[in-house]
Amino acid sequence: MTVTLAMPFDVNIGLSNRLVFVGTMGQANDPARSRKFRQAAVAYLHVALLYEMTAYVLIREGLLPTRFGPPVMWLILGGVLGGSIVLALYLWQNVWFARIIWVVHGLRLRALIGGA
Repeated sequence: MTVTLAMPFDVNIGLSNRLVFVGTMGQANDPARSRKFRQAAVAYLHVALLYEMTAYVLIREGLLPTRFGPPVMWLILGGVLGGSIVLALYLWQNVWFARIIWVVHGLRLRALIGGA
């Protein structure tokens, strides 16, 4: 059975022994969408851990500059920022937030390739 809802654009939702709710932005909050955001949160958790471990190694080797403050402070702030992004992706599940995070990482690509 297929139900068509009148939204800003037409959304066709198939019902099969479960009810799928349509959010305020016209997006179906189905399990597949939720699973994708949970996967993105876990993937970003890995990215954040890689950044933290890299910063830790740089601190240990004395390669991180101290002109912007103590490196340990930046290590802690980076962990808080990474954790909050993971929680936002996991709980908030906002498409625009995920897009902004993707663009910010894309802006770093030139610096990462240049240092490789």
